[in-house]
Amino acid sequence: MEIIERYTSAAMKLDDLRREKARLKDEVIPEEVKRALCEIDEEFEPLEREAQKELEDAQVEVVKAVLERGQTIKGSTHMAVYRKPSVTWDTELLEKLSQKYPEIDLARKVGNPSVAIRLNK
Repeated sequence: MEIIERYTSAAMKLDDLRREKARLKDEVIPEEVKRALCEIDEEFEPLEREAQKELEDAQVEVVKAVLERGQTIKGSTHMAVYRKPSVTWDTELLEKLSQKYPEIDLARKVGNPSVAIRLNK
């Protein structure tokens, strides 16, 4: 369809612009600056990995505490929001039951359709 090809064209154009921008930036950075940036990355990589692990460990503890308490925990900067479990229904079974008990259809709500755009595999 023409409309999806227009979307593809726009996405590819944006991707090409971003790549060209990165290439031009890379060209203007002198080699000694690139090496210095690499050294900084190497210096901070283990520190960032350690900090990321610390964050993940703290997140596990926060989630566990919120689930145990069944309520939101609020701090000075972050809050962990407790959400009640969602209720689901066996639609197939309810549709069969509604043939026998039409009153069940009174509780039926149909939402709006949605669209997700993704790359073809």
